Amino acid sequence: MTHQPSSFSAGVDHLLRVLHPQNAPTGERAFPCGVHRREFRQRGDESVLAMFRRVVSAATAGDPTPFKVEENLAVFGVVNWVEANTLQFARIIAR
Repeated sequence: MTHQPSSFSAGVDHLLRVLHPQNAPTGERAFPCGVHRREFRQRGDESVLAMFRRVVSAATAGDPTPFKVEENLAVFGVVNWVEANTLQFARIIAR
């Protein structure tokens, strides 16, 4: 039996699984794994596209594959939660 995505695609399902708190009382998750939220801050007058390119370059030596959700969609994001899954911070950027 083939896995059927519960959202509109397997890539989005994967993104949601990575960012899900998994019953942890507090925490932070990032997509792709290992990218720290300090990298998600725009620097000065840096455009979103320039920030995206900088993050991809720093995290994967320019290979966007870990950020890929669909053939023409790349995403990075971070979520932080406290007190039994109360969302404290989220930033998700798609290109």
